[in-house]
Amino acid sequence: MNTTSVQDLISACWLAVRNTAKDADTAKKMSNVNFNDKRMRELENLTQMVEELEQHKITTYNEGLQISEQIEQDALSLRPVFMKHVAIARFTFRESPALLKAFIPKPIVTNKWGWLAQAQHFYALIISYADRLSTYNLSQEELEQSKASVNAIIKLRQDRMWKKGRAEDSTDNRNQMVKQLKNLLKEFHAAARLALKDNPQRLEAFGIRVRSLQK
Repeated sequence: MNTTSVQDLISACWLAVRNTAKDADTAKKMSNVNFNDKRMRELENLTQMVEELEQHKITTYNEGLQISEQIEQDALSLRPVFMKHVAIARFTFRESPALLKAFIPKPIVTNKWGWLAQAQHFYALIISYADRLSTYNLSQEELEQSKASVNAIIKLRQDRMWKKGRAEDSTDNRNQMVKQLKNLLKEFHAAARLALKDNPQRLEAFGIRVRSLQK
């Protein structure tokens, strides 16, 4: 059986564990070549741990992907709103360049996290002047809502980075266990070929191809 992928490795290990347990004679023969109940439980437990770590990796990846997609959608919706508010602020405070510079210290950049940082700074200061902006139909409520949206996107990014770090740690742990499991399965297959040399057809139950049985 091909075990190049983690899923294939897990499947091969479950074949070894379950099909050995199903056949008392095979279990006895495997016990005679150093795969007794204790070694089989070792294989079973390690397979279970790798399977759980692999599922955790998949779940974490999918969660991270969903967060990234949410960030993109929210940022895409927010940018034109932010640009409209900046335009209104520039007009409102056109005769107060120092104040305007405090709100918008530089041209709005196109980089997503760059302009979001500018937006966070903008809304943190501009809300105190909501009464002047209301002249141009820009309410404090709308400013508060936009401020909350910016902060929510930045919080999502922080969550994404945290999950990414945890996923990398989990992947390192999984990779170490995968290596152990591959070695244990390789040892099991070698032992099975020895234990079942007089009954090679039984090797098929472990996903081991026997050339003499191939048509």
